[in-house]
This record gives sequence, structure tokens and C-alpha cells, in this order.
Amino acid sequence: MTDPEICAAVQQHYGLAVRAVERIDRGSAALFKLYGSEAAFILKVFQPKFRADSILREVHVTDFLRQNGISVPEYISCRNGDFYFMQNGRIAILQAFIPGQTREKGCCSKRELLDSARLLAQIVNALEHYPYDDLLPCEISRYGSAARLLQAKAAYADLMAAAHADAVHGAEICRDLQDRLVMIARVSDAGAFVNTNALTIKRSHGDYSVMQLLYDGSEIKAVLDFVNAGEVPIAWELIRSYSYMDCTFNAARLAAYTNEYRRYAEVSMDDLRYMPYLYLGQLLSSTYGYKQYLQTGDEELLAFGRWRTEMCRYLIANAGEVSAELVRLA
Repeated sequence: MTDPEICAAVQQHYGLAVRAVERIDRGSAALFKLYGSEAAFILKVFQPKFRADSILREVHVTDFLRQNGISVPEYISCRNGDFYFMQNGRIAILQAFIPGQTREKGCCSKRELLDSARLLAQIVNALEHYPYDDLLPCEISRYGSAARLLQAKAAYADLMAAAHADAVHGAEICRDLQDRLVMIARVSDAGAFVNTNALTIKRSHGDYSVMQLLYDGSEIKAVLDFVNAGEVPIAWELIRSYSYMDCTFNAARLAAYTNEYRRYAEVSMDDLRYMPYLYLGQLLSSTYGYKQYLQTGDEELLAFGRWRTEMCRYLIANAGEVSAELVRLA
């Protein structure tokens, strides 16, 4: 969208005059900070794959959490009462602007780790009483089922064939994917390495990480992006969010993060025991990063895919120790 198109759309749908537009480079959606005469707003234009029910789910979740004392973005309703409008075949929404900074994954202090874990527990506890039935159901197969791992093997073979045409990164991509195939074989040989029936399933953010938090210095100002809110194994939400916040994966710090969460919300011994295996299975089942790089040439996506492969390498070598440390420090 051009700046004049943005100004015209916001005037048409919200009756707001925009005096300046600032583009924000963050995430997959197109984001714009809009300056009105008295306040600032965030305009978010989603990718075509997002449907209206996803947006309405986020509206419901954020409104509910805000009523329960959790700082989240506030949606602005259109003149016709809807919470979104269509622009060139894409859903667009307007939110009140919250001052603060977003972060990429990386190093967080111990205090920031504990604050994040505590906030996640608050979200999970609040969503226990969520009144709508629009949350995403738990798709347990995505966490490393035999069928999903088999699909991943076929997808990796296709990606390696495509990678041969990339003269810059093709060789390293093929090495990474070959390593993933070896890891899938090891996991498959081990049989059912996670008893999914023993996992605690909770309503949660569904994509909780440091990248979805808005900061003022070291203080969390708000939680963003509840499009994926739904039922998940809470062990997965914990280890995944931790991995985005610590530069070097460390079992003791993961245990501290998890134990801070456990001060406020439930985690079972089985959750602790299976936690690293659960994350490993989900990562090995996903081609994300490599596939998108080969489609778009975006090297940030390639770097993200490679980071996930390094996480797989760590977990397959150390999952037993991580599991034992979580149980020991509980």
C-alpha cells in the first residue's frame, strides 16, 4: 500500500485523518505506524493466507486478556462496527499504538527470562476462563508423529533437489537437510519418544516468544500477535519461548525459566521429562526457513532455518541430559 492509499483507507473505514505514515519492518505482516492529529495507531495488513476468523479470534483474545489485567494491543472498530477491513484482497486492522520496542531472538537477562515465564503463566491462567470457542485446537501430530516425520523426509528430499540450483548457499543447505534426515532416522528408530497422552494441554498464546513482546528497556510493556492462540502442549510453549531468549541453550536456565512458570501454573513431571524431545520432534517435522529462502531468496529466513537446525543438533545430542536436569531441579 502506498501512503496515500493508507490515508484514504483509514479515513474511509475509521473516519481518522492521518498526517504521517511510518513503515515498520517486523514480522510477516505489513506494519505501519500512523500519526493522527491526537494519537498514533498501528495498521497491520495480513498476508493473504489469513482469514477473518483468525482476526476475530485475536480480537476476542486480546479483549478478554485486557479485561483480565494483561497488557495487549487494543483493536479499533471500523465505522460499520467490524474490527477489520479488506484492502486489495488482504485483511487489515487498526490498533492503538503502544510505545515500546520489539526485539529479535537473542540474549535476555535472568530477570527478563523470569518476567517472560511469569507473564506466560498469567496468560495461560486467564485463558482457562476464556468464554469463546474459537481457539485453535491442539494438533498433537505436529510435534513429531511418525506420519509427520515421514512427510518431512519427503519434503527435505525435494528441498535438496531445489537447493542444487543455489550457487551461494546450496551446498550448506544440502548438508543441513542431510543432517536432519539422519536425525529423523535416529528419532524414528527410537520409536515413540514422547507419550503425548501424558502431556498437559493448555490454552495459550501459541507463538509466545521474545519477538512477540513489546519492551520499554528491560520492562515488558505488552504481548502482541494472538492470531495463533489455541491449545498447545505447555511444555512445548515453554521450551520454545525459552530457546528464543537465550543465546546459548542451557538446561539450568531452562529449568529456572520453567520453575518460574510453575510458581503460577501447572506443569507435570511428564511435561518436564518429555519437554526437549517434544521440541526436537516439532523442529524436525518442519521445513520452515529453508523452504521460504529457496522461494524468496530472503537470507534472514535461511539464517532462521539454520538456527533451528543447530537447535536440533543440540537437542538430539543432549535431550537426555536436559530432561534429567528439568526433573532434578523441579
